[in-house]
Amino acid sequence: MHERGSAMIEARASVEIGVEAAAAWVVVANYRLDPLWRNGVLEMTPSPDGVVRPGTTTVERMRLAGRTMRNDGVVRLVDPGASFEWRTTAGAEAEGSRTVVALGAGRCRVTLVLRVTPRGLSVLAAPALGPMLRRGLRADAVRLARLVEGRERQPGVDISGSSTHS
Repeated sequence: MHERGSAMIEARASVEIGVEAAAAWVVVANYRLDPLWRNGVLEMTPSPDGVVRPGTTTVERMRLAGRTMRNDGVVRLVDPGASFEWRTTAGAEAEGSRTVVALGAGRCRVTLVLRVTPRGLSVLAAPALGPMLRRGLRADAVRLARLVEGRERQPGVDISGSSTHS
């Protein structure tokens, strides 16, 4: 949470999904699928491709506030099937995590955390940026849940490509 004297803004969103945790992990931990559920992400290129592991790097092109930006990132820690932490290495100064927790009875909870440190003129917009990031992350979590549940209902549908949502 943004506090006076602190430049970092934190956004957190959780969503319960009606699938086993392993099914959610396959989507949450594959950056190639981010454009399908993260608003504004035009392209995400992970290396290596597939489910994240420590050292996975990303190149993200996104549109935010009318500007196209590039962010490079790296995955730091991974607890396979459960969580991973990431940070940017170029572009916006950000870090975060994605966590999947099994709830039993074919349900799981996904929690997305994003911490952004505004720089330059964006520091002036920090009071408005926090609520905007939190709303955006909540909307992303809802889109993620729809994608994961839809994938489980239509197991023959391949979402492994890099197409984007509308």
